[in-house]
Amino acid sequence: MRESSILTSQNLKYQSDLRDNGLLITDTDLVSPKIKRKNITHYSIPATRFAEELGNRIIGNLVMMGFFTAITKITTPDVMKKALPGLVPDRFLDLNKRAFDKGYDYGQKVLKEESQKK
Repeated sequence: MRESSILTSQNLKYQSDLRDNGLLITDTDLVSPKIKRKNITHYSIPATRFAEELGNRIIGNLVMMGFFTAITKITTPDVMKKALPGLVPDRFLDLNKRAFDKGYDYGQKVLKEESQKK
């Protein structure tokens, strides 16, 4: 895994705070980024739309978390999902796991498409 700063905010004014070779992840439903730097890696995901398709836009953060996990390979999806109990009410646990999986699967798809271009 690379040493980098990560920005997943819709407020792109913090783009300049990213380290060289940093990672910028944006929600295409909230941001139309104007990437000013050539020395960062940028990915976009329609996280809000995916969350709404699953039934609640508030779970967009879990969609982003799944995407982040897939792109960075910082840990396994199982480890991330095991951290959810106790963080979300039991009645929303399944929904949050599905949101995470949606983002993770999309991240895997993006990485596969990227590798096929090389």
